[in-house]
Amino acid sequence: SHHELRKLSTRMELMISATRKCGGVYLYSNQRGCDGGRTYYDGSAMIVVNGRIVAQAPQFDVHDVNLITATVDLEDVRSYRASNPAFGIQAARKATE
Repeated sequence: SHHELRKLSTRMELMISATRKCGGVYLYSNQRGCDGGRTYYDGSAMIVVNGRIVAQAPQFDVHDVNLITATVDLEDVRSYRASNPAFGIQAARKATE
């Protein structure tokens, strides 16, 4: 539901926990503004890497568009996954190929 209180906190926790558990990069974008009816989209695009938010746009803003960027080291993602026993064997095998 778009009308749920503290929805941003729920979204953030889902993205953080997913990337913390398995490693990876999560790019989230969301519309901002009103659709002309009762629905208001709150924006708050973000980039999450290995369980950390590295960039986040404002949730509500007067600007029509917000652009966020982040430099992501994919080697950090590979290392993070290699430190996880479930991914370690696969990552080690891939590094030797």
